[in-house]
Amino acid sequence: MATTTTRAACRALFTFLVVLGVSASDDFAPSPDVDTLDIKNNCSYRVAPVIAPRQGSPPLSFTPVELKGYEYLLGIPMPHGWSGRIWGRTDCSTDGNGKFTCATGDCGSGRLECDGGGGGRPAPAATVAEFALGGKGGTDTYDISLADGYNLPMLMAPYDTSHGGGQCAPTQCVVDLNSACPADQQVNASGRVVACRPSENSGSLKNACPTAKSYADVDAASASTSFSCAVVNTTYTVTFCPDNSEFDPKY
Repeated sequence: MATTTTRAACRALFTFLVVLGVSASDDFAPSPDVDTLDIKNNCSYRVAPVIAPRQGSPPLSFTPVELKGYEYLLGIPMPHGWSGRIWGRTDCSTDGNGKFTCATGDCGSGRLECDGGGGGRPAPAATVAEFALGGKGGTDTYDISLADGYNLPMLMAPYDTSHGGGQCAPTQCVVDLNSACPADQQVNASGRVVACRPSENSGSLKNACPTAKSYADVDAASASTSFSCAVVNTTYTVTFCPDNSEFDPKY
């Protein structure tokens, strides 16, 4: 069951939502090794996270929630062998019939729950964190992807909890791409640009975040845009709208 608590001193305003447990699947046999996922909303506005497992991976155990500004979702177990995609939905609302929709990152379910994440593709655009855990040689691979466009800044930072902090490299796209989005790629809501659609012919997103996976990298499976971590029992922190302190995932 989720519980809430507060951080000490400089983080006293931040709310922690702690989630325990992991669901099982008859066609999935994870190793006993487990990584952990933390999702932090450092934005001043609400963000509804999506965790979309890839085919063959089970849903992770967490309670779907629309995080308020500066709320965290902590302690989601990710078994080795799991792969999937994570993004944030923004500018969400519920109509008079109870249908939940978002201007960016929508998964098409009409509810806060995503029922598999809309096939793993956000609509019309979103910044996406991608994971494949415990692959060849037991190594995790991860990246930030702009193949589905961009809606908010994102940081993914691994932290080795079993050895006191020997951490693998973070990856990020932390610039505001909405303000520089070409007119034909813009997603508008409430009189402002809230996301930037991907384009096969535009390198604007890739140029701004060179370590992120772009539309052109999807078919090529570019190794230069993927990061790897061979450490077991790693905490992966995905942060929306990171500030400087978020580059150290201990905070």
